[in-house]
Amino acid sequence: MKILTLEIQNYKKIETLFLEPQGKDLKIAGGTGQGKTTAISALWEILGKVGEPIKDGNGEPAQIKIVLGEPGAPSVTAIRRYTEKTSNLSIISGSGEKVSAKDFGDWFSSLAVNPHKIMEMKPLEQVETLLQVADLQGFDLKKTDQKILSLTDTRLNIHRDIEKMKGKIGAEPEEIENVSMDILLEEMRKVESADRVLQNYKSSLQNNHEKIKKHKEELEALEANSDHLCDEIDKMVMEAKDYPPLEVLRQKIKDSSSINEKAATRKKWLADKAESEKLSVEKEHIDNEIKTLREIKKTSLESAKWPVFGLTIDDGEIKYHEIPLSQCGRSEQMLITGAISAKSIRDKKLRVVRLDGIESMSKADFETLSKIFHENGIQVLSTRVSRGEIEEGEIEIVEGGLSEK
Repeated sequence: MKILTLEIQNYKKIETLFLEPQGKDLKIAGGTGQGKTTAISALWEILGKVGEPIKDGNGEPAQIKIVLGEPGAPSVTAIRRYTEKTSNLSIISGSGEKVSAKDFGDWFSSLAVNPHKIMEMKPLEQVETLLQVADLQGFDLKKTDQKILSLTDTRLNIHRDIEKMKGKIGAEPEEIENVSMDILLEEMRKVESADRVLQNYKSSLQNNHEKIKKHKEELEALEANSDHLCDEIDKMVMEAKDYPPLEVLRQKIKDSSSINEKAATRKKWLADKAESEKLSVEKEHIDNEIKTLREIKKTSLESAKWPVFGLTIDDGEIKYHEIPLSQCGRSEQMLITGAISAKSIRDKKLRVVRLDGIESMSKADFETLSKIFHENGIQVLSTRVSRGEIEEGEIEIVEGGLSEK
């Protein structure tokens, strides 16, 4: 549904205005303060309660009347009448049924009155609005960004853990095996026992030598016993070769606590080193996953069908030819916000858009935006500040009336 006819009487700067666009674009030019914006805003102002709308305060009743529809089809007539103290709205369908102001308001897109309002949104809201009209061919950008954000947080936590591990690990300690106190004490017991037996044998041998000297008659028996003792001594000496020296064992027992502490330090160092290496592998895996997701995102965004060539989403904001939307010129902003709003306007019952101040747009940008609106079946109401010159198809509001070219 579009504007078929528009009639304004005694409203604000306009004394009398009657236009019949019949669903086609309406381009109004003129000087500042001549009523251009009022003319193209009538469709929205008809819903509002404007204080003191009567032209020049002359007391004459004011009226806005708009006929909406499609050429050759039943229409809807909306009329708002003003006096100095009252204002009433009447909306009648082609079949004679009344339409409530609320229902009538639902026919409009909130962006139709000023697509440039998108610039007032936060970057995230702008991106969400653009994604509603962009064809990403099944690619879920929001879900991918959330996953990248989650993985990035995980990677940061792992990186912090690795840095903490570096502080704990320090320089590699000397490799030392644990010392078993039980084994050392057992070996010492055996050596001390053997040493006592050996000392006894030696004492017995010495006594025997003395007895041999004193008792010749016992010589043979003592010699036999001596031979036996010698054999035993030799056997004990041979066995003693497998044991470390007693002094070494005593020193090991003395140093066992220090040795075990060093062994435990190295064992912990090896465990921390293994944990750090494990974290590094996990971090590398996440790095690769993030890289892959970003490549998928980049490819999907490059192949997406955007409302305007050169438009994309990067780092959570809208960019136009790699320039953030907030840094684009006024003409480019009007082009982009208009293109983004086209789907929202198209999906409403009233397919009409208001573009106020198109003198801020380049001719190429305005033609591109108009084409987008026309492809979506949207009627364009635009104004341009002129200094006496008007272009093809424009209507000029001048003091006292209209002129067309």
